[in-house]
Amino acid sequence: MYLFLSSGATEQYRKDILRALALPAGAELQLRYNLRWVADDIKGRLGLIPGLEDRRAILAYINHDTDNCLIVPCRKAKLVDISQCGSMVVALLKLGNFVWVKDNALAQFNTLIRRLMDKLPHRQEGTIVGAYCAFADGDEWIRADLPLSFSYSSLAVSEINVWESIVNQLSCYRDYEKEPYFCMVRGLYPEKSTIGALYDNGYYELHPGRHQLRLYCYRPEHLPTPDQLPVLGVYPATDLIDMLTDTMVMINSRYDLKCIDFVVNEPKGSVHSALMLGEDWGKNGLPRIYLNIRIKGYD
Repeated sequence: MYLFLSSGATEQYRKDILRALALPAGAELQLRYNLRWVADDIKGRLGLIPGLEDRRAILAYINHDTDNCLIVPCRKAKLVDISQCGSMVVALLKLGNFVWVKDNALAQFNTLIRRLMDKLPHRQEGTIVGAYCAFADGDEWIRADLPLSFSYSSLAVSEINVWESIVNQLSCYRDYEKEPYFCMVRGLYPEKSTIGALYDNGYYELHPGRHQLRLYCYRPEHLPTPDQLPVLGVYPATDLIDMLTDTMVMINSRYDLKCIDFVVNEPKGSVHSALMLGEDWGKNGLPRIYLNIRIKGYD
């Protein structure tokens, strides 16, 4: 099983975790690592991934503020590909279920995972050294007797509970304590339907007609109310979509289900495009993410 870590060392790394929390299961997320932050056993696997059996992965936040560089798991994933590009290693993950380790078990989880992966980031004479991308045979560290919580259905109520627990946990660390809100894509829904649009291979399949994008926005109770209300932008990447709701969505509550209505016009054949969500670059809040869509015309 692979472990991919992201920290608050740069804004981009910090926002990788926010993207992972926002995107639906099945979406793809790309991570980048300088070669020096990749474990030696993974360097020997570069370019061989399609033939490997074990592609399971965990995406986790690592806190540099603690002496032991505490690791906080967030989401399961499947490794689609990992390759070297110059001095960088690029990993493509297909996101899976959320995963949460309770606060009182994090120390035990970290002890176990560091025993299995002995070169993970740690402080050495005041400097962080170690691998942010590592591999361990088997899944002992997931099957161990730890109070882990998993979410299995994209429509299950428990998924939001697990997601909120992860957000509550992360927001206690300096890297996320100033977030005005956290966001989770609940899906795209045809008009007057309680069943979401088909999400297949990272694409929502939409037919011409009226649809609704549903976003769950949440700010943990212990975080301060922002001085200025945050705004979440929603923009279509095709002129086949006409927005019926304002493209600038005001986040005016600590928790809310935001519903954004739009109309899909009929194309000739099938068209691939996207809905772009998030703040402008450099601002707090949901970082820019893309919901891929496949618009199916009526033959």
